[in-house]
Amino acid sequence: MATKFLRLGPFELVVLANDRGFSIRGAISCRLWGSFYNRLRRWRIGDTSSRKTQERAEQAVFDQTQEQKALMERVRTIQWYHSIDLDHQIVTPGLYDHRQILAQYYLPERMDGLRVLDVGTFDGFWAFEFEKRGANEVVAMDIEQVNDLDLPPTMKDLMSPEELSRKHGKGFAVAHEIRKSQVRREVLNVYDLSAARVGKFDIVHIGDILLHLMNPMKALQRVFEVTAGYALISECFSPDLDRLGCERILQYCGGATECTWWSFSLGALEQMIFDAGFQKVELVNRFKFGPQGKPGTRHHAVFRAFPRF
Repeated sequence: MATKFLRLGPFELVVLANDRGFSIRGAISCRLWGSFYNRLRRWRIGDTSSRKTQERAEQAVFDQTQEQKALMERVRTIQWYHSIDLDHQIVTPGLYDHRQILAQYYLPERMDGLRVLDVGTFDGFWAFEFEKRGANEVVAMDIEQVNDLDLPPTMKDLMSPEELSRKHGKGFAVAHEIRKSQVRREVLNVYDLSAARVGKFDIVHIGDILLHLMNPMKALQRVFEVTAGYALISECFSPDLDRLGCERILQYCGGATECTWWSFSLGALEQMIFDAGFQKVELVNRFKFGPQGKPGTRHHAVFRAFPRF
């Protein structure tokens, strides 16, 4: 075998020859130049890898942006009552943002193993919150259409068949799908709520509904019937009525404005819950709240009501 070395500065060319042929191999004989070459080679490989990583990241951002745009288009078609986090850096533009007052309700941090009912769920904020806290089963109950609201007959007479048949639950359906929720929506009027129909629940939530009902006492009785653990009842009240010196005053509003039939004193609300059948009633909290972007001027009370001691 014959070997021939050819050098040019730090570069070395080695030629190996025998009776079967020859081969040529390049090398860098200088350690400093060799180190530089290896660094350059690693940098080029790393640069290519970095570019690919960056391209993948940019594509992911593009895909996410496209997905968000598609979701936002769906969100814009709904007139939202609740502000709901859809888990895609998108929050629905609700009239009310209950996220800022969650602490006022003193909810259990975890609801694992519990069966929970949300009465009058509308867009589903509370139902999704109960699910988020680990409830084993959440039922979100609401009416089917505008005609099922407790509107004064004179108002219904002025509405078209299309207006009366407008469906409830569009926002809930969109949020439910995007959040990949397991909450079950039940179309049911609160007056028809019964243990025979839906069973009993560890926690029953009904919030800001009573003032919109012609018969709030009947609604509370129906809530009592399906409560196994306790009912969480939140409602607007008027401190001015309590200042009149009487404990149990209701102001009749007639239902013509925002479908509001009643203004309750705090004492009246508490007594109504007792009279519906609950044996123990706790006033959990009082606070002010209002629509987004406006001062919180409406007084709210949160009660925890137990069917037995």
